[in-house]
Order: sequence, then C-alpha cells, then structure tokens
Amino acid sequence: ATAAAAGQTVQSIAEALRQFDTKDAAGLLENDYGRMQVEIAGDLDSLERVSRVPISSPGAGQVLRVGDVAGVSRRTRTPEQEKSLHAGREQIVVAVRMHPDRRIGSWQGGALRELDRFRAELPANVETEVIFDQLAYTQERMSHLMGNIAVGFLLITLILLVTLGWRSALLVAAALPLMCLFTFFAMRLMGVAINQMSVTGLVVALGITVDNAIVMVDDVAQQRRAGRGRLAAVQAAVRHLWLPLFGSTATTILAFMPIVLQPGPGGEFIGPLASCVVFSLIGSYLVSHTIVAATAGKIIAGGERGPWWQGGIQLPALTRRFDASLRLALAHPRATLLLVTLLPALGFYAIRGVPEQFFPPVDRDMFNLEVTLPTRSSFAATEALVREMDEVIRAEDGIESIDWFIGKSAAPFYYNLVERRFSAQNYAQAMLRARDFRHTEELVTRLQQTLPARFPAAQVKVRKLEQGPPVEEAVEIRLFGPDLARLEELGNELRLLLTQLPDIVGTTASLGQTMPSVSIALREEILAGSGVRPTLSAGSIRAGLDGLLVGAVLEGTEEVPVRVRLNAAQRSDTTDLETMNVLVGGAGQDSAATTSLQAIADVTIEPGIVSIVHFNGRRVNTIGASARNGVLADTVQRDLQALLARSGFQLPPGYSMEFAGEMAERDESVGDLAGSIPLIAVLLIVVLVLSFNSWRLCLLILFTAGLSVGLGMLSLTVSGYAFGFQVIIALLGLMGLAINGAIVILAELRGSEAALAGDARAIVDAVMRCARHITSTTITTIAGFMPLLLGGGLFWPPFATAIMGGTALVTLLSFYLVPCAFSLMTQRKPFEVGTLLPAAA
Repeated sequence: ATAAAAGQTVQSIAEALRQFDTKDAAGLLENDYGRMQVEIAGDLDSLERVSRVPISSPGAGQVLRVGDVAGVSRRTRTPEQEKSLHAGREQIVVAVRMHPDRRIGSWQGGALRELDRFRAELPANVETEVIFDQLAYTQERMSHLMGNIAVGFLLITLILLVTLGWRSALLVAAALPLMCLFTFFAMRLMGVAINQMSVTGLVVALGITVDNAIVMVDDVAQQRRAGRGRLAAVQAAVRHLWLPLFGSTATTILAFMPIVLQPGPGGEFIGPLASCVVFSLIGSYLVSHTIVAATAGKIIAGGERGPWWQGGIQLPALTRRFDASLRLALAHPRATLLLVTLLPALGFYAIRGVPEQFFPPVDRDMFNLEVTLPTRSSFAATEALVREMDEVIRAEDGIESIDWFIGKSAAPFYYNLVERRFSAQNYAQAMLRARDFRHTEELVTRLQQTLPARFPAAQVKVRKLEQGPPVEEAVEIRLFGPDLARLEELGNELRLLLTQLPDIVGTTASLGQTMPSVSIALREEILAGSGVRPTLSAGSIRAGLDGLLVGAVLEGTEEVPVRVRLNAAQRSDTTDLETMNVLVGGAGQDSAATTSLQAIADVTIEPGIVSIVHFNGRRVNTIGASARNGVLADTVQRDLQALLARSGFQLPPGYSMEFAGEMAERDESVGDLAGSIPLIAVLLIVVLVLSFNSWRLCLLILFTAGLSVGLGMLSLTVSGYAFGFQVIIALLGLMGLAINGAIVILAELRGSEAALAGDARAIVDAVMRCARHITSTTITTIAGFMPLLLGGGLFWPPFATAIMGGTALVTLLSFYLVPCAFSLMTQRKPFEVGTLLPAAA
C-alpha cells in the first residue's frame, strides 16, 4: 500500500535495485606508466545497503528509498522446493557415489577420513551423521557368501572322502582353490568386478565345476586298478576324456552364454554371475586335464580297491540291485523311456500353476515409502502431513530410523531406485530402516494397512526393495486414446474394478490430476480506452507473485540472490490478487500509473489439467495398482484379467489397452535373454555333433537336456516357491549338468565295441563304470548348493531348490533314459566309431 501510494510497483523497485547492482568492472585507464581498473562503488554488499537504494525523488530535497516502501530481510527461499527430515529435525543430506572401478572398502575409508576432517571444522551446534552405509551391507553379504563357499567346500570334501577315498578327495578339494584363482584371474582380465553376483557365481560354480576333476580322478583310479602304470593310466584317462569333457564343458558354457550376452538392466545385474560360472568351467577343464590328471597318476595306488577310506565306500547289495534294475530297463527299453519321461512331463504341466515372481524382493532391513498428495497441495501442507506421519511411524515397534525427503525423490540407496521427482511440492519419499529384515516384512504389512486409513487424503505406497528393473507399480495398465476426458473416464472405471480385488491396497492414474487455475479476463473496453497492453499487466502480476531477481548481495565468496516481490500476506488467495496494484499507462503517454487488478479485469477460479502424458507419441492414461505385501504381481494381473472378462469391460473404437509394470519388465527381460538363444543353439549342436560324430546322439543329448528342465520345474513346484529369473539360471545350469552326465555315459558306451553292437550286458557294464563318479558329482553338486538353500530368504532358495532337486532326478535320465535310447538306436542301425572319437585315436 505504501509503495502504491508513492506510485511504485514491484517492477519499478526491482529496476532501481538492478541499476545499483554494479559488480561489473567499468573499464580500464591506461597511460605510458601503467593501467588502472575502474569500478563503481556502492554495489549491493549488505541488507542495509539494499534498504538505502533510492527509488525516486518525490520533491525537492526528498529521496524515496527501498526501505521506505519495503521490508528487507535475509531468509530461506519461499515457498521451499525441498527439505529433508530426520527424527523431526531438518537436515542436509549429501549423497556420495563411488566410481565403479574402485573397491568400496578402501574408498570408504578415505571418504570417512575426509568427513572426520570436515566434522572437526563445524561449530558446536552442527553435527554430522552417516544415515546410510553401503559397505555394511556389502560386507554382510560377502561374508555370508564366503561362508557358503566354505561350507560347500567342506561338504564336497567329506562326500568325496566317502565316495572316492581320501587321496582322491584331497586331490579334488585341492583343485577347487586353483579353479577359483583361475576365475579371479579371468575376472581381472575381463573387467568383471567382485560383487555379490560374481561371488554367488563362485558358489554356483562350486557345485558344477567339480565334476571334471571327479571324472578325471575316478578314471585314473580305474586305469590304475586295471593294472596300468602311472604314466599309462594318466595318458589313457586324458585320451579317453579330453573330448567328452570338452563337449560337456563347452555345452554348459553355452547354456550360460545367453545370460552373459543379455543386454539391459537384467544382464547388467545377473551377468557377472554367469561370467564367473563360465570362467570357472574353463578353469575346471584346464586344471583337471593338467594338474589333477598328473597328480592323480602320482598319488593313486594301483591294485585292488582297499578299505573305504582309500578307494571309497562299497555297497555290494546296492550295486547288485542297481545292476538288476539296469538289466530290467534294457529288457524293456520303450516302457522305461515312457516311465522316465513322465516325471519331466509332469513338471512341465505343473509349472503352469506356479505363481511368477520374476524379480523377488530383497532380504534387507530397509524399505521404501512414498507419499503423494493432490496436485494442488502446497509444500507446507505436504510437510505438515509428513511430520504427522513421521510420529506415527516412529511409534511402531521395530523402526530404527526414518529419513524423509520432501519435494523430491530420496537419494538412491538401492541400485534400482531412480530419482523421478524434482520440485514436486505434493510429494515426499522416506528411507526407512528396520531392526532386521524380518521386522521389515512385518512393518511393510502393518504400515500398508494403517497409513492409508490414518491419512486418507494422501496416496501412500509402502514397498519392500526388489530386484530387477525399476517399476512404479506391481501392475500397470496403459490406456491409449485421442480424447482426454474419455481416457479419464475409462481410467476411473478401471480403478473402480481394481478396488474389488482384495489384494490391491491403492490405485493411481496419470490423468485426472487437476490444479485450480485462476483465470484473469481483462476488460477489453477499459483496455481499449486506456491503451494498456495485456502483456504489461501479466508482467506486473508475475512480478508481484513470483518476484523478480535483481542481483545479489556479496557475502565473502558467496552471492545471495536478491528477489523483489509482494509479501506473503498479500499473495495467498484470490482476494489478494484482485486488490493487487499493477502498472498501467495510456498509449503514447510518457508516464505510467498504478491501479488495482479488479478495476481492469474479472478474476475467476477454474479447474485445469496439470499435464497431458504421452507414451510412444500417443496420449495415455496409466493406471497403477499397488499390491498387498507378499502378493505377487503375477497373481494380481491374473485376477485383474479374470475380473475384466467377468465384468465385460470394453474399450470404445479408437482406444486400446496394454499391461505394464513388473510383468512387462519380465517379458522384456525374457526377450533380451532369448535374443541370443538361436545362435547359442546352433553352436551347441555343432559342438555335440563334432564331439560324437552322430546326429542321433546329438539329438539324444539335447532331448535329455530338455527333459532336465521339466525335472527342475517339478522340484520347484513341490517346494512351493515362485518362478523367477533366478530359477531360469538354475534351469540353464541343470541343462549343463544333464548334458554332462549324458556325454560321460555315451563316451563310455562309444568306447565299447560290444555296446556299439547293442550287447545289453556291455551297456550295463559301461553304465556301471560311470556310476561312481556320476553319483559323486550328483551328491557334491547338491551339497554345493545346500548353503544357498539353508541361508533362507526369497532370492536364492528357489534357485537352489530347482537345481538341487533337478540334479537328483537327472540321474534317472543318465542311468536309464540314455542307455535305453542308445540300445534302441543300436537295434535300428549300429553305430560306427567316428574319426573324432578318442577310442579311434
């Protein structure tokens, strides 16, 4: 009011201040002796200087200054754009990200030392605290995985002690560290980092790569018991096994190559695991054919098998029964093939009823919370709700800490969390830490129920951290169409249907968010008479509400910006807007005057659309559904599809719908994984054909590998776990194990002329010679994955269950399906020993 009475507006005051912000140099004075820089004194350097800036001269000897018509103060920018809270107190959060080629242990030590030096320079009333420490989680996970490796190593050694004897057991056990060293060397060479996935790859490889060493040691032992000398036994074993083991190793590597070659976030996350398995398999093959073979010839004695601790346990009764079962199977090969294939067929059928959880949640003591108020909500309203919600959450048993980020997304504290929101005054996100991951499960379930009921004005999402690519909601439906109003109606119909599902705790829509819009309709008849330009009035209004930046006050090395605008009490509602003074002037007039906005315009409130969202160039309304904790996205999507079919929901012509969310990310990841499968399949066939010089045997091996997938699915079905991407990895590994067993037995069968001629007794004897090391590799593989199963959680137990149960059942394929199929093939057309076979060489 004072400024208006003096004929001043926000714009005129801002212009006066802008003219006095003279921080730029005014030029140079130069002469024959030197030069001097010219500067204008009196720039803005304090609040008092800003107050003394003259605006106008109302009369002779009178000067109107800024302080006469305005209050000058130094304060936080309002309205605030973002804020962080911890235990109800404001805080500044600094998030630091490490360069990916550094080791977190050594890097964090230096970072904390820098923090200590910074802390020593702070005043007494300012304190620092580390609210998130990735190293603690890394060390815990690595310690757990290294413990798994140690337990698996111990179990494998004890099993080999019983099955092969102490000399063979110690030799195979000593080979495992050599394979790990080779893997670390290859990781360094190929640039694969040591993280939880790569170390887990070592756990996976521990149960697979031991096979080559076991087969080699057992074959050398058989050659020594047959009376061969040390050198002759080693030569015979290597000559006999190099090609079959090369084929089995190569095919197992090819089974994991689709994961190694998978692009996108899925490949980036799980790729190191598959790479470590590949490196371990290569190391296993090289070590087994060099150090293991030579050492086995040196330490394994010849002659008859001694006590169990020297040559392995003997079970004559079990051996006789196994021999009789093989003879019975070969007497009825077709019936045996039918019976053996029933189990995989049952697995393929039963997997249809297994729910999918392609990206399982993380067993972690942290979880995520997001709060979204209506778009029209102010920052102050969001902060008030957050403070109230903070007190409710901190009262829950099991909550260790909660850090709020108001107005923007939290700094990413997990790999697939993305900063999506910036300067969003109606949004807040919280990083919560529970006492342990078990309390996380309880708290997420409880807060999903209590918070939406306690705070109905806000959309509250409480979610556990999950693996895989980032997704907004578990289930999303995209509605496409030309008319925004119709898209909003269809979205509301879908949201109403979603509320009928008991597992849905909240829904969202990208359309339908409105913000009240104040419309200023200028009175054209008044404007025409006065010559006022509408843009001039708009500039005056914007200057009063948002303010004008006119320069900066220099405080030491920091520049504090100066903003001129109306005070908060005069820009809060439409009444203030109507009484606002704006600068007007007649056309062709040199002077300007001020008048209230209501004198030249009508002010009304109207609804307005916040934004129009597009997806791939089309207008879209994305409907999101938050699932109750523990309910799978696959289950929700199936229930929704069934509900849509029952309700008769139909889209009008020109409109379409597609599902997004977690299941769409699953389809994309599977598509990325399947992209390289045709090439891998061709290479797999080439390796098998070259190894056996037979298309029929190649097809038999591939058939065995396919059936092993059904056996893994059967194991998963019985266990009750959900199907996820980690199960796909297990099935790929299972295929490699099945191929390995089939190749070992077929190599033994191809080495016997009587077996090639179809002699049943010779086939049984060949299988019996392979029985010990196949049984040993099966048991050691199961033992190698046992720590992952016993570790608990939802991530690795499904993986371990599929591969452990599948490995146990794959022995049926190796011992019964392969010999019976081989026998039927010899009856149809006898095999001829190919030139690539070791026996021919």
